[in-house]
Amino acid sequence: MFSLINLANTLITNLLTRQQEFGVFQSVGMSGRQLSNMLSFECLYYVGITLLITLTLGTACSMAVCRVFDRIGMFGTLTYHFPVLQVLLFGAALLLVQGVFSVCAVRYTRRLSLVERIKAAD
Repeated sequence: MFSLINLANTLITNLLTRQQEFGVFQSVGMSGRQLSNMLSFECLYYVGITLLITLTLGTACSMAVCRVFDRIGMFGTLTYHFPVLQVLLFGAALLLVQGVFSVCAVRYTRRLSLVERIKAAD
């Protein structure tokens, strides 16, 4: 849940702080479709990095914790089983966040005029 909230926060902050940049891009010829594609691919990039970090570091940490607890013997014999269902649900949730954000970001940028975006104060 924390990673989903963090991803949404990162994407929203990125969108709001880069309004002037988007306005400049469009003033020199970037179309609305190109801006939409750029926002979607950036979001997809964040989702990919999130999945990569989660799968590598999360799996390594989980295996290490299971080994430590197995050596201690406090919980009996522990074996690590990769949580396939949970990873698939997490991936689906990330893609859902990406899809919803892309639609909302495009609508938000279209709502503001080009002049308003260029004049946006940092």
